[in-house]
Amino acid sequence: MTKKRTGGDTAGTRKAILDATQKIMCDEGYAAVSSRRVAELAGLKSQLVHYHFGTMDNLFLALFRRSEEEYLTRQVRSLTSTTPLRSLWEQSLQQADARITIEFLALAQHSEVVGMEVKRSNEAMRKIHTTVIESALERASIKDAPTP
Repeated sequence: MTKKRTGGDTAGTRKAILDATQKIMCDEGYAAVSSRRVAELAGLKSQLVHYHFGTMDNLFLALFRRSEEEYLTRQVRSLTSTTPLRSLWEQSLQQADARITIEFLALAQHSEVVGMEVKRSNEAMRKIHTTVIESALERASIKDAPTP
């Protein structure tokens, strides 16, 4: 029998909930996520999921933003490396990122708020990648090359 935690450690509890949500999404898809399943996997009382996030949309948004922040951190590391294009390419091959991204894209079709957040994030990423490509072309003395 798993002892249920009461959730006194707010940051730890939120992390446990987000970790459990991400695991369920990656293993079984976003549709398998429920507050009861998340709480069970996190070893928490199910009421704590709603206490910390209010709604399932808020939980999904928090997980999306955490994933985006981790992704952006890796992007900055890539952009500041000596081979930014190669590093970005290697980042794009990460299967864990692909799985959670696919689930968020599917969820975006059913949740307007998640869809708006995905759109905002994609536009920001496109700007970052365009800047990197333009900078790399400039460093390589390639002028007048069309950029996406």
